[in-house]
Amino acid sequence: MKPLDLDGQINGRESRGLLCVECGQVIAQGATDACPDQVDIDRARELASAAHAGQRYSGDDYFERHVADVVRRVRLDELAACQHVVTAWLHDVVEDSDTVLADLDFSDEVVLAVDAITRRKSEPYRGYILRCAENEIASVVKRHDLQSNLNADTPESLVVRNRHALKVLKL
Repeated sequence: MKPLDLDGQINGRESRGLLCVECGQVIAQGATDACPDQVDIDRARELASAAHAGQRYSGDDYFERHVADVVRRVRLDELAACQHVVTAWLHDVVEDSDTVLADLDFSDEVVLAVDAITRRKSEPYRGYILRCAENEIASVVKRHDLQSNLNADTPESLVVRNRHALKVLKL
């Protein structure tokens, strides 16, 4: 995604440069034509696309229906930065594919968030949500993941569980 050109005022100060449309970060004029994190966002999207290839979600392509929807929701969140977007692309790759955390060549912050948002086998759901809540990036992404999962196809028992989890994550 191409950054926006800036020519004018930011926070009452003169500014010339670029603005990342993902995170709002001001990029110094002449430094680069993209947010430094854009490469990671693109790599995360490619990895997620490959990891979820062939997976289905209510008859639809899992990557397009669910993963891209979570990313769209995260991008609209005022609290989200580029690391949140990278984590959103990766939020299900460890849990739902053969990818392991060691395969993720991203910042420690992103890898820790993906680890926090990945549910362990036989982990109680409440403990999982409490663990997600301890990591700021994972908490934001998990909120949007849960909201994406609340749709007409969601069984009532999961609706109740997801709404409770959303309350825990908003604390």
